[in-house]
Amino acid sequence: MYILRVKKNLTRYLLEFAVIVAGITISFWINEWDSRKDDSVRQLHYITGLISDLEKQLLLFEDHVEFSNSSISNCSSILNEFREKGNFSGIPEINDKLSRLMYSIKYPEVNTIFNELESTGQFDLINNDSLTSKIIKYYQNSKNYSNRVDANMDVVYYQEIFPIIKSSIVIEPKNFGYAEKDIELFNSLSSTFYKGLSEPAKEFDLINAISLSIVVSNTNKSHVATIKKEAQELLLALEKELAQIK
Repeated sequence: MYILRVKKNLTRYLLEFAVIVAGITISFWINEWDSRKDDSVRQLHYITGLISDLEKQLLLFEDHVEFSNSSISNCSSILNEFREKGNFSGIPEINDKLSRLMYSIKYPEVNTIFNELESTGQFDLINNDSLTSKIIKYYQNSKNYSNRVDANMDVVYYQEIFPIIKSSIVIEPKNFGYAEKDIELFNSLSSTFYKGLSEPAKEFDLINAISLSIVVSNTNKSHVATIKKEAQELLLALEKELAQIK
């Protein structure tokens, strides 16, 4: 009788223990499944976010190259006309053409999602290690090119070119997007403007500033064109990864 009771109790304890173990195991599996699901959601967020950032940046790269080409074309036109006429005063709309050289453009950075990944240290959420390496390498290279382009703008353009152009033109608001047509300054200052352009020292400074502007624009365009190719390659790799994880 005692042995039978012990066996019953042992059986009950074993069943209870099995239920507890099963409950813990199922709970662990559920938590693990939830965790993996959350990781998959976050991975999808980062992949789609990086794709979106790159698409925006590629459009800005195209704008940058187009702006550089326009600036180079304008500078070349001014220098060629100066060579033909022998002076700046004889170039049609020279004030407008020189005014365009005051516009500038910096390196376009779009790295919101990468900065988020970097700050949280969650690169491991991207299961493809090769892709992770490509992402990190691209944004490191992008930062390097950004530093080069911005250095050209800060050190060369703003310090060497911009002051000469600014001192050589009549700044008319309409040339810089201000729609008010009642402000007309050039006619009142045209005689002084053309006289200033005819000074040998001014001509020398302007020619150098315009030529240097071509060099800066062409160098920056080359930097942007190089990193643009890397951006396109990374975008293709990300889109391929997105197709696989969906």
